[in-house]
Amino acid sequence: MIPEGKNRLLPVPISNNSEADELAMDVSGIAALLPRYYEAVGDDITYEIIERFDVDGHEVAWLEYTGKAEYDITGQGNEGREFRGRDLKCQCEFSEGVGWKVEDGRKFNLDTLSCDAKEMVIQQRHKELRDGYTKRFRDDENPELKDHLEEIVLDLIQRRKAGEFLEATTGAEFYGGYFYLQTLKSVSGTEWDEIWNTAAKLYKQKRIDIDGMVVQGYQEQPPPIWEQYASLELNGYTATAYLPTHSKMQQSWAIQLTNSEGELLEPNLGPRLGHIPFFGPDVDDVDQIQKALQEVLKNAKTALPSERPPLQIAPTSEE
Repeated sequence: MIPEGKNRLLPVPISNNSEADELAMDVSGIAALLPRYYEAVGDDITYEIIERFDVDGHEVAWLEYTGKAEYDITGQGNEGREFRGRDLKCQCEFSEGVGWKVEDGRKFNLDTLSCDAKEMVIQQRHKELRDGYTKRFRDDENPELKDHLEEIVLDLIQRRKAGEFLEATTGAEFYGGYFYLQTLKSVSGTEWDEIWNTAAKLYKQKRIDIDGMVVQGYQEQPPPIWEQYASLELNGYTATAYLPTHSKMQQSWAIQLTNSEGELLEPNLGPRLGHIPFFGPDVDDVDQIQKALQEVLKNAKTALPSERPPLQIAPTSEE
């Protein structure tokens, strides 16, 4: 039989195997591939199989990975700290010459996107959940799933907290969330209007929060605080560009204009950001703000004194 991981959560694999087929998978599947994978690329990140699926003899597994951060690009001092998460991977990704290769002592990842086994497993899981919800609500006065989206959202949150497999990755955790709204749509089979209306209702009830397409636990909105990015000066006027410091703010540049006496003139909300600046602004966004600052300075002489309070600015490292 397929060995059960200590955190096994899904009771039914994508297909039921004979014992002979399962033994064959033990010989050729992910568990058998991992020793060579670790030997070639190192074991800085290790994997534990939580749940296994057979797609026509091709193994897909829900894995828990564990490693230590060598670098911290966020600058929050996480170097050396352990991290862990869960991913859905197929055996292609661990197969030498298929998912990876080593040349001149360097590891290269290869393209495995043409393998659709993972997508088949995801769709099977979503169908399993949808069938379960359909059965759960079929005796209700309004049995359609669109009438039970609130319950489904809250149930999916509890499943995710328990570590269940809902999506291909636990990437939503990077944004402090549980799952993506695309998963809710796929599981429920409902339309986007119904998804957004439900999300808005649950947010109003302070039961969830939404960051982009990620469902999060509810948090009180932090105040809008801006971070200084760059300044330009011309003829005694200074135009300064600021970035939003968190994703709950409007994702746009802000511009403050001051004259030679330091008087604050009418501030401008600059161009919208094309990318949320987690690690700084995108090149295209930098080009946009440079042009916007130049335009503000060009028209500075006609700018009126500001009637609004100055932006709340985050302290700099020097402060």
